[in-house]
Amino acid sequence: MIDLFIDMGNSRIKFAVCKSDDYEYLGAFSVDEIQPQQILVDLLADFKLNPDQIFVSSVASVQIEQSLREAIASVWSVFPVFLTTQLNCCGLDNGYESPLTLGVDRWMAMVAANNMCKQPFLVIDAGTAITVDAVCAGRHLGGFIVPGLTTMRESLGLNTANLDSSCTGMVEDSGEDAQESLFATNTQAGICGGTLYMAGAFIDASVAEFEYKVGSEIKVFVTGGDGLTLSRLIQARTEYVEDLVLLGMMDVKESVKKS
Repeated sequence: MIDLFIDMGNSRIKFAVCKSDDYEYLGAFSVDEIQPQQILVDLLADFKLNPDQIFVSSVASVQIEQSLREAIASVWSVFPVFLTTQLNCCGLDNGYESPLTLGVDRWMAMVAANNMCKQPFLVIDAGTAITVDAVCAGRHLGGFIVPGLTTMRESLGLNTANLDSSCTGMVEDSGEDAQESLFATNTQAGICGGTLYMAGAFIDASVAEFEYKVGSEIKVFVTGGDGLTLSRLIQARTEYVEDLVLLGMMDVKESVKKS
């Protein structure tokens, strides 16, 4: 039995395959919104798989989801199962007032983290948005949602002329002439560094508040496209798990199989 797991985000798609309980993470790939179906067809064909079942967790647009369905249909004769947020599963209770409105990616990431850790924990998912979710004793206590790094940077350029908010390819100057200062000396670096420190301070404050609430040290899981970058900046000790959502999907699938 070959199971394919797909985590579809707003700008990236991640894959994992499970063959006879042997799990393998296949990586993360960007999705072009202009021609998503052809990109997805090529991507799926490159894996050279023949899955028996396909499970999808998606927070993408309806158009992107339809492109994924059509791509799967053109490559394999398998009908994908789109997983959804649940009231409870795998020892985790949903803490939202309207549980089904909680993003399925956040839910799957928490399910995986709850399976990996029994102490109070936060899940930080740093993508298009940065989400923070708190869990204690198998109960989701709620969380926060703020703009992600790219979203913050792009918002600065919407109504401002001649403002370069792109941080692609920027590296820290470590040469002899490097300025011994925390602060940037040009606008682009100011935007990139400022938004990075803003996100890091927000996460550190969330960690401190939750540790104060539970009265003990907590575990912090970090995932998402900017997760590794932020995990190196924040003060709390973190565990970066790139495929956390996919691991949660596998846990849910196994739980359903056993029930």
